[in-house]
Amino acid sequence: MGLVDQADDHDPAAAAAAATEQQQSPTGTGVKRKLIRGGIALAVLVAVAIGVVGLLPGLSGVRAAIESASVGWVLAAAAIQMVGTAGAIVFVQLVFCDEPHRLTWKMGGAMQAANAVLPTGGGTLVSYWTLSSVGWRPEPFAERTAVMIIASAAPNLLAVIVVGLGIGLGLFAGPNDWWLTFLPAAIAILIAVAAIWAAGWGHGLAARTKRRWLRETVHVVATGVSGTVEVLRRWDWRVLGTWVDLLGWIGALWAALHAVGEHLPFAVVAMGYLIGQIAQVIPVPGGIGAIDAGVTGALVLYGADASKAAAGELIAHAIALLIPILVGGIGLVLLPRAISKQRSRLTQTPEAPVAGGERP
Repeated sequence: MGLVDQADDHDPAAAAAAATEQQQSPTGTGVKRKLIRGGIALAVLVAVAIGVVGLLPGLSGVRAAIESASVGWVLAAAAIQMVGTAGAIVFVQLVFCDEPHRLTWKMGGAMQAANAVLPTGGGTLVSYWTLSSVGWRPEPFAERTAVMIIASAAPNLLAVIVVGLGIGLGLFAGPNDWWLTFLPAAIAILIAVAAIWAAGWGHGLAARTKRRWLRETVHVVATGVSGTVEVLRRWDWRVLGTWVDLLGWIGALWAALHAVGEHLPFAVVAMGYLIGQIAQVIPVPGGIGAIDAGVTGALVLYGADASKAAAGELIAHAIALLIPILVGGIGLVLLPRAISKQRSRLTQTPEAPVAGGERP
């Protein structure tokens, strides 16, 4: 049975077991406190970034580009980012399709807001609070979250392959240096092949491993890869959500660069974004500074003007923080009530199918 199709009948002991697990699960208050702390840290970093850009003499070109930015293009970037955020929420609904849409769209929105404050970890925290509150066990949640993370990264790899080869072969406009085109594409191909091969090998290794923590970790990662392949192969329009999310980020950056007068080809902006985003592995709230430096540096490598690239990236990054927080904030506010309603529904209808196939 497919990873996203698993479901089973409700067991009479579910309520008691879920209550016991819930004591170990994050509470809504705890999640809000962590997000507030992350939001404060993000606000401080934003203030520092604004101060740096506004005061350092060497960044006068960046300031001038931002001040003269086209309002129309900035609004276009915001609209594109909003569409991308909607795509991300739709994909959350696909991965966690066991739960009703009235719950998952609020959870998906809240995840986007949380990720803007605490990259990756914030969304995982919100989804665990939500799903553990309605009876999910840690194991199926970890497997499904692995799919969520890996499936969201898969389009990035495929995009690097397609765009890198396209520019290198002259199909798309951009520099044809092999180390800027064929090399990134080759690395992405190796990573994709290695991940798929390791998934099959990982399941076998997990079955032979005696240490429980290692067995469970390997199993979750392997399931994440195999589940990602399964999800992306499904004939479901919601699969497009993760592609819309990626194109939303790239499109917003492209529009922001146009706003400051840097008219780079879309393929070049895509490569600059995809390579520069590697910097988000640095655990900084909102990715402030790390992502900006990574994307700006990558764009400069592909021929962009340094000042305009930095200005466009700063505008795009501001939009990428603001839109998910505003849109997702609505979901975050509505989520506690949605969780309560779902728990009430499960209590009143004990014969209903259960989420994740793992409610005891």
